[in-house]
Amino acid sequence: QAVVDLAGGNQGVYVLKADSTVEQRVVTTKEMFEGWTPVLTGLKPDEKVVVGCTTIEALETYASAVGERLPFRPLYVIDGAISFSRRDRMLKDFEMPTNGIVICTQQSLKSSVNIPTCNEMIIEALQWNIPKIQQFFFRAIRFDSKEWTTVHFVTYDRTIEQNIMALLMTKERLNDFLKTGEVKNQNDMLEEYGLSDDLLSALLGKQYDQDGKVYFTWGKQSISA
Repeated sequence: QAVVDLAGGNQGVYVLKADSTVEQRVVTTKEMFEGWTPVLTGLKPDEKVVVGCTTIEALETYASAVGERLPFRPLYVIDGAISFSRRDRMLKDFEMPTNGIVICTQQSLKSSVNIPTCNEMIIEALQWNIPKIQQFFFRAIRFDSKEWTTVHFVTYDRTIEQNIMALLMTKERLNDFLKTGEVKNQNDMLEEYGLSDDLLSALLGKQYDQDGKVYFTWGKQSISA
């Protein structure tokens, strides 16, 4: 789930701020409806938002859902088929309202693009390495940015996204070892990225059959021994 359970019975999201620190933000939600979790408090209704997808199917789904549920907010949909000059014009138009929403593919805004003002950037789906994701969200985190930008990594429980997140953390530990020559503790790595150990431990399962054979499961992929 995108919203996680916190201590004290609260619910919240972990957000990465522009200064690379992680903020835990408590939110109030309603019951999930048609795969969506309505957030009642904790996020501002009139913030400028950019949603980065990795597939055209997801782009079209988000654009349709947002257009239907938030018809009063300016909506800009950008993909790779749109010319660079038109993308530039759309982003300039995005600067004018205070509550505009951009829904785009991450690949279409990964370089040579500057988004001066964006309050919330949502990474709808993860790519296979963090630098490629950074190429996207750093479009709104610049030296001359006018306001702070909060980056949300959305990871749903028991999905391929959870597997990718685990692989990304393993890859980052390996990269850190190559740089420093020291093996970083997994908990330290998770803390650096504001992740809960429960998110990754939920992937690994261990079961025994009637013959005493051990079966390990990683997400929905089964490995027998």
